[in-house]
Amino acid sequence: MESSCISNEEIKQIWLDAQRFGQHTRSSKTSGLMAWRTYKEKFVNESRTIKIYQMALDLAKFYKNYFEDENERVLLTIDDNLVLDSNIETEHFITQLVRIHEHSLPRMTVQKFAQMAYNYGQFLASKDNGAYSQEVLMFMSHYDYLVKKHVLERTY
Repeated sequence: MESSCISNEEIKQIWLDAQRFGQHTRSSKTSGLMAWRTYKEKFVNESRTIKIYQMALDLAKFYKNYFEDENERVLLTIDDNLVLDSNIETEHFITQLVRIHEHSLPRMTVQKFAQMAYNYGQFLASKDNGAYSQEVLMFMSHYDYLVKKHVLERTY
């Protein structure tokens, strides 16, 4: 992930702030959609983008198929026994992570980047409440690694 005039530290801070906000929103049982609509306004005038191609390539190694229908419903096939559906609230957080990558290649707006972090935060809060199977947690452990590698410990 390279950026246009966005420092690694700034990218990390945007991620961590949005992730924390997503965790707090989910933990406090606030409307996620309403909270996001307010939060994303801070990025409305942000024109910089972030190159996310390598993270997307790395993420694609961990799922078999991504399908989005005309109504924006996403079905994410992790393996033969696990399909995540964006119409299921707790699975929506995960499918959004892949959907945003799919729609943002090769560059992502700062707002979309923050939206990924927000959804990741909501996933983390739901995980803390025991909402996911071991198979989902295994898939997301790969995403945890990619966040660490491409966002939190960026050295390129």
